[in-house]
Amino acid sequence: FYDEELSRAADTAVGGSSDLDLDSSIGLALQVGVDVDINQDWFFNFDVKYIQIETEAKLSGAGIPGGSDKFDVEINPWVIGLGVGTTF
Repeated sequence: FYDEELSRAADTAVGGSSDLDLDSSIGLALQVGVDVDINQDWFFNFDVKYIQIETEAKLSGAGIPGGSDKFDVEINPWVIGLGVGTTF
């Protein structure tokens, strides 16, 4: 994860001048997809991915007791891909 930022509302809620840091993470990814021929040279592609990621977040700022707090964050997106390709 890079370039993490709190929204203006979240920053205000924790006292302003806050900082968010997310640790790097490795997770499981599952993918299923299909290529469908349109003609001899072109094909259509469809795939779905489920990515299971968990990271530790550190939030620091003036409004947080002790100056900082750590907590686990689960990020489990579904990613859908559509494409058109060619062979040559």
